[in-house]
Amino acid sequence: LVTTVTVPTLNSVAEFVTNGVTTNFPFFFKFLANEDLVVTYVDPTGVSSVLTLGTQYTVNGAGNDSGSIVTSMALAGPGQLVVSREMDAYQQTSLRNQGKFLAGTHEDVFDRLTMLVQQGFSMFRRALTRPFGRDYFFAENRRITAVKDPVEAQDASTKVWTQSYVGDVVSGMAGNPNLASNVFY
Repeated sequence: LVTTVTVPTLNSVAEFVTNGVTTNFPFFFKFLANEDLVVTYVDPTGVSSVLTLGTQYTVNGAGNDSGSIVTSMALAGPGQLVVSREMDAYQQTSLRNQGKFLAGTHEDVFDRLTMLVQQGFSMFRRALTRPFGRDYFFAENRRITAVKDPVEAQDASTKVWTQSYVGDVVSGMAGNPNLASNVFY
């Protein structure tokens, strides 16, 4: 009995540093179709954009354990190119009772399911998490953006809201801030 691993890696995302010279970016995870990949470029100023297949890049290696992205032009650096497998979660293979057992067909179905599970785990690993047994969330020393201004006493505060609040407090001070009556401020 010979068994083979048809999805031999846990990875479904590859990240590269762009340098203004390199156009070929090899990665080492399986994907079934070129359209299953999303290629995102983060330019040196931090602006992120999804590249267009066939226009801004081509793909090699569909169905293999590895592949590569070839960009149509060198991407400015230092930036980042992220290649991620992002498949639509549907199942198109119909397996019938009393039908032939086609190992290749079953293998393809299980490969697709494995890749979808990996995709889900990849998204989970990028989420804000709360460690077991702790009462706080851990941002892994990363920024959290698009936070609303606080409403309740324990809400997180944005930089702009805090600057505005402190500015209002300081501008509301009456008299000399060095006097004992203004120590509170």
